[in-house]
Amino acid sequence: YADVAYIGGAFAKGLHNILEPASFGVPVIFGNKYSKFPEAYQFIDAKIGFSINDSNEFSKVYSKLLSKNMTNKVSQFMNSQKGASEKIMSEIF
Repeated sequence: YADVAYIGGAFAKGLHNILEPASFGVPVIFGNKYSKFPEAYQFIDAKIGFSINDSNEFSKVYSKLLSKNMTNKVSQFMNSQKGASEKIMSEIF
C-alpha cells in the first residue's frame, strides 16, 4: 500500500514504530531524535531507514526513495532479523 513511510514522533519525544511498515518491505523516513531506538540505528546502517532534520531533507530523501524499488532490500533485512522470540525463550528456559 506504500512505497515509502514517514514515521512520526522523532522530532519530539520518541519515534513511533518503524518495524510495522518495514515488515511490508517499505523503507522509512523519520526525524533526528531516535537515540533511544536501536532499531533506527540498524535501519540507517542497512540503508533502509533515513533520518532527516527538516522538510528540505525530507523532500530530497523522499524523491530518491520514490525512484527506487526497495521492497526486496527492506524485506531481506527484516527476514535476517527473524528469530528473536526463539532466542529469548531459549535463554529463559
